[in-house]
Amino acid sequence: MDAVCRVLCGSPAVANGVVYVASGNGSAYDMNALNAKTGSILWKYELGAEPTDPVVANSIVYFGATDSRLYAFGLPHYNAAPRPQSPTRYKSPARRPAH
Repeated sequence: MDAVCRVLCGSPAVANGVVYVASGNGSAYDMNALNAKTGSILWKYELGAEPTDPVVANSIVYFGATDSRLYAFGLPHYNAAPRPQSPTRYKSPARRPAH
């Protein structure tokens, strides 16, 4: 557990067995990806600003923040058992990198 007490902020988004939810303590904030079955943290992204509620569309989780930025992370693709995975960060405007 973090040394600083954090609380969940706003409404979560759920996709592919993962719950995306913000947490914070009034001065530091994170966007978290949690395993929907176990609640374990798959990844968290530290923010310097308060985030909006996440929204999932086209296999990307989007959220804004009070730093006037739009954040977009590719959803993990899980088959049987989810494994921790770092988020893929897209630059704004949000679009997928060419493969």
